[in-house]
Amino acid sequence: MSMRHPFYRFYNLLLGGKVFYPLNRFLFKLSLRGLGIYNYENQWASGERAFLHKTADKLDVAFDIGGNVGEYAKTIKRINRGCRVYCFEPHPLTYARLAEVAKEHAFEAFNFGFGKENGTSKLYDYSNTPFSSHASIYPAVIKDIQKGVPVKYEIEIRTIDAFVESHHIDHIDLLKIDTEGSEFDILLGASNTIAAGRVKLIQFEFNEMNVISRVLFRDFFNLLRGFDLFRMLRDGLIRLHECRTIENELFAYQNILAIHKPYLSHFLY
Repeated sequence: MSMRHPFYRFYNLLLGGKVFYPLNRFLFKLSLRGLGIYNYENQWASGERAFLHKTADKLDVAFDIGGNVGEYAKTIKRINRGCRVYCFEPHPLTYARLAEVAKEHAFEAFNFGFGKENGTSKLYDYSNTPFSSHASIYPAVIKDIQKGVPVKYEIEIRTIDAFVESHHIDHIDLLKIDTEGSEFDILLGASNTIAAGRVKLIQFEFNEMNVISRVLFRDFFNLLRGFDLFRMLRDGLIRLHECRTIENELFAYQNILAIHKPYLSHFLY
C-alpha cells in the first residue's frame, strides 16, 4: 500500500498530532510483535519451537554457535537423536555446564568461539551474574544496552572454514548463530564453506547488538546472496525483501532464517 493512499493521509490528519504520540508509540511496539520482533520470552514465542519441530528431523549435521548451556542443542537431539550436533561456547564458566549437558544428551561441546579469523579475543559478561545469555565480545552490550558491569574473559577464536576442514565436515545442514552482535563476523569466517554450497540453513539473531557492531541487515543480504532470508514467527516464516528497508532495519530481537536457494522447497514451511 502506497504511503500516498488516502487512509494514511486521513490517519495523519486524525491521529498524527503530538497528543497521540504515546498511543502511536504503543501501537508501533505492539505491531512489532506481530512482525516477529521482541518475541524473546521462550522458544514458542520466538518461532524456534515451530522451526525445530518442522526441521530437526531433516538434519544430519548442526552447528550451535553460542550454545550457552545447551538448550538449543538438547532440543535438536530430542527430536532427532541421530543428528550430529556440534555446540560451541567460549565462556569458560558456561562451558563447564555445557560439557556436562553434552555428555548427557550425546552431542559434542567445544570451548572456543568463532570469528572472521583465527586468534584470541575478550568476552564480556556481567560481573555479578555469570552464565548469562548476553555475553559478547562487545563490552557495550553489557555496559550500555544491558546496563550491567562487565567482566572480561580471554577466549580463543577460530573460523568455521578452518574447523570444517580440520574435522572433515563436508556439509552443515543447520548453522545456528547466537553471539550477541558478532554473527556477521562469524559468517565472514565461513565464507569458503558457504560459497562452496556446503551450508543449507543459517539461523541467526538480529537485534540492538548490531548497533554496537555497526552491521546493517542489508549487510546480511549482501553476504548471503545465494540464500533467501525469512523472519521467524511462532507458526511459520515470513520472507524478507531486500528493497523494504523500513521493514528490515529494525534493531530489536528477532530470529532470522536464511535458506540456501536450492533447498527452499525442502525446508520452507
